[in-house]
Amino acid sequence: MCKRAVRYAILDVDGVIIKHKSSWQYVHSVLGTQQVASIHRDAALNKKIIDYRDWAFVDAFLWRGAYRYDISLTYEDLVPGALDLLKLLNKHRVRVFMISGGLELAYELVRDYVDLYISNRLVYKNDRVFSVRVNVCSKDCIVNIFEKAFNIDWDSVLAIGDGSIDLPFISRARYSIAYNPVDDDVARVAKFVIYSRDMYPVVDIVECLLDKTL
Repeated sequence: MCKRAVRYAILDVDGVIIKHKSSWQYVHSVLGTQQVASIHRDAALNKKIIDYRDWAFVDAFLWRGAYRYDISLTYEDLVPGALDLLKLLNKHRVRVFMISGGLELAYELVRDYVDLYISNRLVYKNDRVFSVRVNVCSKDCIVNIFEKAFNIDWDSVLAIGDGSIDLPFISRARYSIAYNPVDDDVARVAKFVIYSRDMYPVVDIVECLLDKTL
């Protein structure tokens, strides 16, 4: 019996599903904390000074007290065609996993189409930012979790990303798409490279892949 070529889709969020290349920087821009945040970012680049987890806590501290609704995303923040892609995957019974090194800002917009959403999450008290829960320091550690929890066969995986943090998935998946890549290694490793203001070229490619059987 033939089986579906694509059974799982692993998608990045920032710059792929949402227009903002970094949800961290999006919040800084909304709240006007970019200048102070640049000091933390420079320190995080030198891991001897501050590691990723500490950087995340220090960064989120700048937003403490900000209202949840002031930094919430709307459907206008989604890349055009992103929902069409998710609906297509759902139609073909592909399990959809979203893995982001960013913040969980897009979850409410896509929750109906996603089987699993893993990202860093802001912690609120009375709808005001209080802290952050760091769930994704790197995506390397997520690979082992996926393989063990879902017994994933990478020959049946579609991966879509844009940055070096996505390489653990892009490099393993049989079907991989670099969407507006910001990293040369991602563009080099991916099977398809797409530069577009919307996701419709990606939708066309995925539709062809979903029509395939093994």
